[in-house]
Amino acid sequence: SYTNSDTLHGEPKGIDDLLNEPYYTDKHEDIVKELIEDKDPGKFFFKLNLKGQLKNLNEVFHLDSVQHFYDRWKMVIMSYKFKYFDTIYRWNEKTNSIDQDVMEQIDRYYHVGDKFLYKDERPSIRGEGYEEVLIPRSRTTVNDFFGPDGIKEIIKKRHFIDFINKPGHLDYHESYANHYNLYKRILWKPAPGEWPTIDGMLHHIFPDVDYEIFLAREGKKVMNNLYKMALDYLTLLWQKPMEMLPILCLVSEERMTGKTSFLDLLQAIFGENVSIADNSQIKSEFNSLLAGKLVVGVDETALADNDQFTEKIKMWTTQKYMNIQYKGQDFIRVENFMKLILCSNNESSFIYTDSQEVRFWVIKVEPITEKERIPNILEKFYEEIPAFLYFLSSRTKDQWLVTEAETRMWFAPERTKTAAFDKLVADSRSKLEKFIRAHIVNVFRETQQDSIYYDSVTLAYLAADKDRGKIKDTDESKTLKILKALAKEGKCAVELSKAGSSWYAEMYDYDFDEQTHLFNGTYISRIKRKCRPNRFDMKDWLPEAEYKAIKAERDANRKMAEDAEAEIKAREEYIRRQHEDTQTSIATEQSSGADDGNSLDDKEAAF
Repeated sequence: SYTNSDTLHGEPKGIDDLLNEPYYTDKHEDIVKELIEDKDPGKFFFKLNLKGQLKNLNEVFHLDSVQHFYDRWKMVIMSYKFKYFDTIYRWNEKTNSIDQDVMEQIDRYYHVGDKFLYKDERPSIRGEGYEEVLIPRSRTTVNDFFGPDGIKEIIKKRHFIDFINKPGHLDYHESYANHYNLYKRILWKPAPGEWPTIDGMLHHIFPDVDYEIFLAREGKKVMNNLYKMALDYLTLLWQKPMEMLPILCLVSEERMTGKTSFLDLLQAIFGENVSIADNSQIKSEFNSLLAGKLVVGVDETALADNDQFTEKIKMWTTQKYMNIQYKGQDFIRVENFMKLILCSNNESSFIYTDSQEVRFWVIKVEPITEKERIPNILEKFYEEIPAFLYFLSSRTKDQWLVTEAETRMWFAPERTKTAAFDKLVADSRSKLEKFIRAHIVNVFRETQQDSIYYDSVTLAYLAADKDRGKIKDTDESKTLKILKALAKEGKCAVELSKAGSSWYAEMYDYDFDEQTHLFNGTYISRIKRKCRPNRFDMKDWLPEAEYKAIKAERDANRKMAEDAEAEIKAREEYIRRQHEDTQTSIATEQSSGADDGNSLDDKEAAF
């Protein structure tokens, strides 16, 4: 219900205006009675029973047609442009009708490669203002809107060769060398000021405590500080967004810790360049919400059910390019500089890892006390962001904890190793299982074979060997148990084919490089003995993209080898025919008794 403003004295806009109108002072009882009674519209109020009449609601609010909308608000709109359900219109005084502003709409379309995109402005769900989003449009849809001439106009005005994904916060460009930039402009303007709320949250998550560590690569002891590392991390996001950074994991079994507030801050700063995803989006092949982003935050992370996804997100943080896969459309290949932030209430098994991993920076976050809790903290963030960005912009190298990259993930692994990381490793799989999984993956990467074969005895031998696994108390029964578990996951299967009266297993040797953390694998031999080896297929162990890349490279190499062999055979055939022609010529001359002064030996030597 609402007040009948148009028919009441003084045109009251609401019930407060109606009750405060002196003209109706003696009518208060009638007003209240009519309002609370479940009856048809009366003198003071218009009423509509929405049950079964939802289709009439748009009509009540003048949203059933653009004409009805304009008629209601024409005294305000007049001849100005106005937006009605994402379409721009204006009143045409010549034709005395409402026209769609086609040019206004066309100016929002881009043509990149062979794809059409519509740039929309949608209300921000995290603060005031609007956010720009690109929405793919098919050529058919664009043609329906504007016709062939409209398509020509779009291509003429805003055609780009291809996409590029180049971040820039202090110096942003919408395009580079006629390539449309997918990275979104940051609307914040740094300005001097204070940022106590942001600083308090950072101090809570990252303790400001100095402690000593030993940097193995430099062979010396240095001081470390998680709060100062966090400032470096955020400075790199702002000043050097292309730098690789470790996967930040904020974990706590307790609620109300501030993990989500940290993601909210980053999204408030970087807008559409930050995506908050869930586990299903991480696992999905359609990654348009993730690819090309500066930061991807995963709240309530639980990826430990499948180590393929662990390998997948590790790959995301290091690969230079990434394919943006829209559902039902071709993929777009763009530059990748994704930083991952995982938040989880499971401290010990939210993801698979081992002690040799250098890409995870795990922080145990303590709960926020009642005294520390700040109501409407996001509003405080918005007030302080310009000052915080001014601080990040003005930080010089002499103020950084780590002034130059210590590894490809910027920070040395000794800096990112925390007690929370040690707990994650200790509570993960057994050493034997981790060894077997890592060994199989790295054998595939080194040998690039489609299938490899192992039996429980061979794996137990490799795990216990002093130059390989170095795992004590390892026997066949333990490896057999792990193989059965892997078989349930679809990771391996008992090989049923025989060769003679014996089964075959395969042996691989490897060395682990402590500096590069890579396995250098070498095939040793196929062992013929009484055993039942399991077959492991590469496609079940490597991420899909990596598997396809290896297969494509191998097919290309095979094609090159086949072409080279064919060329050699063709050359040999050519030489054979030349030799036959020469022999035929010599025989002809001998039979005719011709003598040109050259001996047969000279001709053969010349050949």
